[in-house]
Amino acid sequence: MNLPSLLPALLPAATLVGAWYVVRPGALARVAAEPENDAAEPTGPAAPAGGVVAPIRLGLIRAAVVVAAYATVGIEVLSAFHAVTRAGIIALWVVGLLAAGAGGPLEWISPASFAAANLIVGLLVLKTLGLLLRGRLLPAATPSR
Repeated sequence: MNLPSLLPALLPAATLVGAWYVVRPGALARVAAEPENDAAEPTGPAAPAGGVVAPIRLGLIRAAVVVAAYATVGIEVLSAFHAVTRAGIIALWVVGLLAAGAGGPLEWISPASFAAANLIVGLLVLKTLGLLLRGRLLPAATPSR
């Protein structure tokens, strides 16, 4: 394999870095707390991390969850359109990288997609419970001879 064929493999890693920057602890709090005057709160190694233990690790975990959810939903959408090809996957990660790099769209989409995913999971659980209570969760087994 040559190097150009391996470059698309860097897209998920770059998306993870961009998402980490957006969802790191205190990123949104610092933007919201920026006062209009020059008396901004201190930053740097001496500044407290807002009471968060291991903020870098927490940011990486948050980013990994967002990027993994994006990858899962993206592959499912590509699969529904029969577009799981090299070009389709590269396009998926380029869009993810642009969203993570832009920051703004990811900040708006993440809570909405989290709520939508929880709603979908809740509906699936209710539908499954309904099938279970009616005895139709699994098809009746026919004896094989």
